[in-house]
Amino acid sequence: MTLAIEVAGSLSEEPAGGLRGLFESQPPTVRGLVEAIDRARADPRVQGLLLRVGSVDAGWGRVQDLRDALVRFRLSGKPSWAHLEAAGNLEYFLATGCAKIAASPTALLDVTGLSAEVSFYRGSLDK
Repeated sequence: MTLAIEVAGSLSEEPAGGLRGLFESQPPTVRGLVEAIDRARADPRVQGLLLRVGSVDAGWGRVQDLRDALVRFRLSGKPSWAHLEAAGNLEYFLATGCAKIAASPTALLDVTGLSAEVSFYRGSLDK
């Protein structure tokens, strides 16, 4: 059996509460996805994982938590695949948690890379 997970849209930390949670279908939370991947890693019936990545609307921290769970699954020795239809930096970063990444021939990959620049003004201001 292969575990298939689709990640797209907003990734929330907690499920919606109140009446909204009773009447609407809830998207999976980051915590729920991480727990499912970790359970699959330990379950001998699960032979692999397929991750379908759509457009993700979440911060880097939430995506990092999900990617870390994918890396733990991959390190268990079970195969894992990610499928991309269109991806930016965030979606591609999530997909790199899997052992293999596939994209359709018409997939749009807008991966520009990341950079950070830090300026230090202390010495200039002291002068």
